[in-house]
Amino acid sequence: MTNLCLTLAESTLPELERKLQAFQEKVPYIEVRLDYLDDPIIPRLPTGATRFIATCRPPREGGRFDGSEVDRIEILKDAARAGFHYIDVEYDVPELTGLPTGSQIIRSSHLFEYLPNDLDGWLASVRQRNGDIHKLAAAVSSTSHLVRLLNWMENLPPDLPRVVIGMGEFGQLSRYFGGYLGNLWTYVVESDVVAPGQFSLAAAQDIYGLDRLEGLPSLFPYLTSSGCQSVIPVLFNRLFQKQGLNALCVPIVVDDLAAWLEYQERSRLPYSGVSLGASLGRGARDHFSTSVLPRAESVDTLSLVDGKWEGFDYGTGALLSPLLKRVPSLEGAEIAVLGCGAEAVWVAGCLKQQGADVVVVGNDTSRLEELARQQGWRVAPGDECPTSDICVNATSIGEFRTGEESRLNLASARVAVFYDLVYNPKAAGLSSLAEASGAVVIPPGEMVFELVRRQFMGWVGYDPDGALLGELVQSGGG
Repeated sequence: MTNLCLTLAESTLPELERKLQAFQEKVPYIEVRLDYLDDPIIPRLPTGATRFIATCRPPREGGRFDGSEVDRIEILKDAARAGFHYIDVEYDVPELTGLPTGSQIIRSSHLFEYLPNDLDGWLASVRQRNGDIHKLAAAVSSTSHLVRLLNWMENLPPDLPRVVIGMGEFGQLSRYFGGYLGNLWTYVVESDVVAPGQFSLAAAQDIYGLDRLEGLPSLFPYLTSSGCQSVIPVLFNRLFQKQGLNALCVPIVVDDLAAWLEYQERSRLPYSGVSLGASLGRGARDHFSTSVLPRAESVDTLSLVDGKWEGFDYGTGALLSPLLKRVPSLEGAEIAVLGCGAEAVWVAGCLKQQGADVVVVGNDTSRLEELARQQGWRVAPGDECPTSDICVNATSIGEFRTGEESRLNLASARVAVFYDLVYNPKAAGLSSLAEASGAVVIPPGEMVFELVRRQFMGWVGYDPDGALLGELVQSGGG
């Protein structure tokens, strides 16, 4: 189980006290950012099991308190006298005296621009002053930085009271998994992000179940090359929770797949499987021995089989299965693929291998010319879908709400089957237009259903509850 610490950064005292009352007992720790108050008056604390942390951060450490240092320290001492259990002070503040018996000091250091080369030296500098807990937060701007931080965290003394955080989207994993690496808690927010890479209390509790998972759960990272939000981790966590599995799937942004995979193989954490986002999966073969990979162009899933990592291509089957339920064969079928990004190129390649006559449609003229030259594919610039047996949408051009105007012209196209791969249940307007034109529509949830089902089965050894997965896909993971 991971302890959650909710950060409250309110501008008015009444709102702060209202939220303290509302959230006490819902999390074990609450951090109060006194430097966010218009007037830094110490709030009244509710009674209960929740423990409270007082923080009044100066600008040099990313805070907002612009008064004197003497006044700032006195505010923190007042907070301790008012019942706050912990006082967060910076590593360069002189020794504190005059605190009530039982008050604990968190010594913190924030490096917003870089990750130190000498992590041990950084920790030593924070430990020079009196402190009961040591908090270290540094910017993590690449996978190599993240790997270095995680390796260091894994080797820290287990009895060292600490909270170590990698800030930014590349460092977010240190927040998800910090509790499994010795952190006393992980910081979450109510809604608005206070620090780079934070996530909400609702996500921590409802989606990831960080405060419910027991011991060290089986870990299933979802690797992506960008910070875009994917429903895949949400669906897996819902399945894990509903089927009673002590497992966790979290999104991880990586810019160096080889560095991540090397770390994962050495780590003491129980990594048990990996789902690769589309842009990563296409190149994953380059980072594994061919003896453990399928004879396929892409890899989207890694599973730990008898202690060894093996790669699998479940995406191609997930893509083709919904189509082959509607048409007997793709051999000779005229198929228009909308989009010319990585996903569209992969889709077009899969369909070409099935013998389809494919034309790629998009607005990026230079990219289309490149595909025509390198792949020998037929291409069509513009926003008009050509007449075809099947139209496959692999671009966000179809992501708008029903009733809104579309940039894509479907009115003049005669399409028998429309297959939407852009999964957004609340903005599937293009599918609605296709259905109105008389086409048989394959909703994007079908491919997502097939992919998650196959990956789940590959990881845990049995099919998930199909009805449950269908409901989760239909609702967007809700």
